Amino acid sequence: MKRSYKYLVFGIATLSCGLASSALVAADDTQFTVTVNPYLNVTLSGSDIHLPITPTSAGTYGDTYFTATASTNNAYGYKLNLTIKDGSAANANLTTDLKSNVTNVNTGVAPVIPTFSTNDVLTAAQFSASTSTDHINHWAMSINDTDHYQKVLSESTIATNDSPAIDDPTTINLATKLDLLTSPGSYSAYFNFAVVANPVPPESNPINDAMGNAGKQPVMINNKSYYKMQDMTDAICGAVTTPTAANNNDTPEAQLVDIRDGKIYWVAKLEDGNCWMTQNLDHDIVTDGSVTYNSTTTDLPTGVTWTPERGTYASNVTHWNDYDANTNPDGVNGYLHPESYDPGDLYWNGVVVNDSDDDDATASSGDSHYHLGNYYNSIAAIAVNDINTLYPSDITPDDDGYAWVDSDRINQSICPAGWKLPQGLKPGVWTNPPDKSIFRLASFYGWDENNTYVVNPNIWERSIKLPLTGSYRGGDKKLGAGSLGWFHDTTFVVSHTYHQFSEAYGTFIDSYNDWVSVNDYGPLDTGRSIRCVAR
Repeated sequence: MKRSYKYLVFGIATLSCGLASSALVAADDTQFTVTVNPYLNVTLSGSDIHLPITPTSAGTYGDTYFTATASTNNAYGYKLNLTIKDGSAANANLTTDLKSNVTNVNTGVAPVIPTFSTNDVLTAAQFSASTSTDHINHWAMSINDTDHYQKVLSESTIATNDSPAIDDPTTINLATKLDLLTSPGSYSAYFNFAVVANPVPPESNPINDAMGNAGKQPVMINNKSYYKMQDMTDAICGAVTTPTAANNNDTPEAQLVDIRDGKIYWVAKLEDGNCWMTQNLDHDIVTDGSVTYNSTTTDLPTGVTWTPERGTYASNVTHWNDYDANTNPDGVNGYLHPESYDPGDLYWNGVVVNDSDDDDATASSGDSHYHLGNYYNSIAAIAVNDINTLYPSDITPDDDGYAWVDSDRINQSICPAGWKLPQGLKPGVWTNPPDKSIFRLASFYGWDENNTYVVNPNIWERSIKLPLTGSYRGGDKKLGAGSLGWFHDTTFVVSHTYHQFSEAYGTFIDSYNDWVSVNDYGPLDTGRSIRCVAR
């Protein structure tokens, strides 16, 4: 029998919906975001720590403990600060509580148990055994039993951690030793604990690293950490490697903050071996007392305080030229905001060196080395109200009765403390320019010391970064912004006949002729830019 096979075939039916396969649309990726909020907390093991003591003639020692526990997810950790409430003096005392009417039967005074009268550091055994009047009827404290007992300060950092922490304990031990000269009653002290997140450290670079290695402490400005201009020293600058080529690749630079106003400036170690501001000074001199001008904040001699008679002009330049050095020291105390004028683009050798957006930028933005800064006349530049108070009596005049006053005589300025005006150079003296002068600095960036011509005019666009900000001369007249630059230094001319300062010299940059000169002088009321160099 012939067998026949039948095949059952299953077909796959396709339902068409009118969409081509290429038109299928995939959904966008779904992003799952977790925002972690900052956390910072401190808890105490108890809010009322009680220590009962029965005094004896030899003195009874007693102590008690409590714990402050800190937690934070801050990547840079925390500091735990202790303050004694209502005891702001460094030798803060335990004060009476509910027993103010009780007096010491022997001395007739209200009962107070003071802290150690010295900075003694004792172990518990030493404190317990001590018979010194510096210790009996006194109280002291230890932290984690490592600092032992010592004088209690009214405010101190008692614990630090440079990393995130969970339930990080700090144990505080309070101890006292009392004899029968202590009146009965309750004695109390109130403690406040504050946990503070450590700031983000300043950016690591040679200058900041040298600041940190010298033990300088940064400050927070707009959630960023900066070291202070006023903390710069010769040792710190000397610890930074001097660059060997005039380019921005190996020039050590950092941003530092002027503590007088919080403005931030680029500074750099340049090829002459000195640390320079590479932005023009932008400090607004104020008269309202909000800024203290002394040797701590400003380039002034120790013990000298300056109280300015004029504040910075914001936009009004009327009477700019009413300062007469001989007869009218009450004239303009001279400086201007850059927004007092619009110079357009600043350039050197036909190359624009700043963006128009930076024309009105503040130094604290830190966005541009080519920030314009303020103009300062001579009395503002050297932080005096009457320049003739600095007139030197032992000068040697020339045949015309004039003499030059050099930097060793004008040893102050409006620069931040630790910084100064560049050294001046007597006109006509081109060889062996003094250290810390713009003239000598230029010699490391293409300057021919034998004359006044710049071999490489592009140096001003590189590490030195001197924008051509022009000047103010005569009334409200601006001169040369965008093509010329004038910078204060410390060279002045004095009239020996009249015992007056008569003119101020400075560094002059001319983009028309590609040259730099120190043989530039003008009236004392000429508004010039300032570029400071570290002392």
